[in-house]
Amino acid sequence: MVRYSHDWSEEHRAQKRPYDAGSRLVKGSFRTQDIRGEERTADFLLKYDKTLNSNWKIGATGGGSTLTNTYSRVELRADSLKVPDGYFFENAAGQVLRIPWRSKYVINSFYGVLNASYKDYLFFDLSARQDWNSVLASPYRTTGSGFFYPALNTSYVISDAYKMPAVINFAKLRLSLSSVGSGSTIPYRTSYNYEIANPIFDSAYLNPSILTNPDLKP
Repeated sequence: MVRYSHDWSEEHRAQKRPYDAGSRLVKGSFRTQDIRGEERTADFLLKYDKTLNSNWKIGATGGGSTLTNTYSRVELRADSLKVPDGYFFENAAGQVLRIPWRSKYVINSFYGVLNASYKDYLFFDLSARQDWNSVLASPYRTTGSGFFYPALNTSYVISDAYKMPAVINFAKLRLSLSSVGSGSTIPYRTSYNYEIANPIFDSAYLNPSILTNPDLKP
């Protein structure tokens, strides 16, 4: 099985603040945000089942996936208006501020499951998954961006293996062991990124104010 999906969204927001609506921005304001998001995913899955004999059945499932997410946002602000109720940027009493933001991250994965059953009352499942998340990488290294998490599950249906008292119609024992992993979906936390110093002119930047962690762990 092979699948592909492409999700795309676009939003246009606006906020209008009239004159004398409070002690802040007494001459009103007009702000807009243009937001675009895109996510592309593709995955494949292979499956195999076989009956070895009257007692044993085995199966295997394996696959992989990739996800690419991009996001952009451009905000315009006119935080003082010349004329009341004139909600357009030509009515700005000062400079119109432009605040852009863009981000992108990619997650690649491989995963698999092995399963076996004995006489349809004893079951074993072993699964494993390996992810690589670009959020955990940095401009200086790509190692450490992957994380592995396996799982083991066994179950024993006692009521199918033995004859139980009439008051018990179903009994089952189950044991599960697993290791979980996760990566953030917020990029640019492993290296310094410069911020726009003056939204009016995109050529001026500030030193970053957030400490980064180049060895960020999942």
